[in-house]
Amino acid sequence: MRLNEHLKAYPGLPGMEVTGDLSWDSETGEMTGSLAERIRTAALEAKDRGWIPAGPLRQEDLPIKDPLHRPDELAAVLLFLGFNLPAELLAIYHPEFPDPLEGATDDECERTVF
Repeated sequence: MRLNEHLKAYPGLPGMEVTGDLSWDSETGEMTGSLAERIRTAALEAKDRGWIPAGPLRQEDLPIKDPLHRPDELAAVLLFLGFNLPAELLAIYHPEFPDPLEGATDDECERTVF
């Protein structure tokens, strides 16, 4: 997969958007553009840890093995950094999360707040 995108992130406060360009080749792992160093650093940190948080709405972590070569893992890194996903990544990014209520009794389900 090859991406040549202008990305926008909303990492916190309104008016604090981060925008820039990213070109990426999943075969070579090469990344260039004004956002490349920021994204590469986060990807390599996640690879060293072996995981990345799934985001502010999920408590799970996603396993990361090779985010510079695997589109689904790069998508997880981009989301963690607050970037909107390009259409090509959005089309293939479908992480699976365990059902948090699996094995719970009816009473436990009724008392659980998300």
